[in-house]
Amino acid sequence: FCVDFSIGARWRERKNAILPADSRMHLAALRWPENLIMLNSGKYCPAERNR
Repeated sequence: FCVDFSIGARWRERKNAILPADSRMHLAALRWPENLIMLNSGKYCPAERNR
């Protein structure tokens, strides 16, 4: 499933014609049960679980 915490920020950037390559915001998907966060840049980060 996808988790998006900055949908409003990215929308403002698109409205102001800021290209994705120039963006400070990223879209990400949380891959479960793999515990990976996949960014739209193609990078993967391990998800940390706090219990």
